[in-house]
Amino acid sequence: MLELEKKLKTKYLETLAALDDPVDCSLTNTAFYEKKLREIDAEIQEHLNEVCDEAKAKSVGCDGHDFNTEHWIFAQKIIEAMQTNTFTKRFWGYYAKQGDPMADMEEPSFFFVETLADLKRAFMSYDGYRQTLIYKDLVNQTVGGGWEAWTLKRFGDELIAFESISMQLIIEEGKTHDKLTFEQYIEQMQAMTRDQVENYLKTLKT
Repeated sequence: MLELEKKLKTKYLETLAALDDPVDCSLTNTAFYEKKLREIDAEIQEHLNEVCDEAKAKSVGCDGHDFNTEHWIFAQKIIEAMQTNTFTKRFWGYYAKQGDPMADMEEPSFFFVETLADLKRAFMSYDGYRQTLIYKDLVNQTVGGGWEAWTLKRFGDELIAFESISMQLIIEEGKTHDKLTFEQYIEQMQAMTRDQVENYLKTLKT
């Protein structure tokens, strides 16, 4: 798999260099690949929708998991929110700009966890970029190497991003900078009201 990824990346960069000649393509490099990625993404999404619709109709599992309409809708909202963050967005995000265009090809994964113990284990079992862990109304999506988790909170139909947290570091050290355990910290965030989240955002900007 790594060898295949290397070949694809090399081919991507070779093509990117060729596109510097305006004769080869009337679009800019970025626009060309954004268009191609959108086409691929649309095909993938269409296929996933067909699979999920079929699974829903039969009341059976979807992609090896029990189909849950609420979870699926929530995941779509998270995907929309991802496009507002340069580290998680598709199509020319931070890592693609830094020389890793294959990052744009990695799909987000979604895991709905029921307990704090499961959430803790999931953070320490990080194995993918854009790995999304959902615990109640909290959403944590791994960024880069996984040490940072982009954190959002759901209020009704709205998702509000308010923090980027070194979750694995908190778990390893056993406490936050203000002496809270991982469990206490998550519960504190889970209990935050909309006003508290908005005030938190304002505090970061000052």
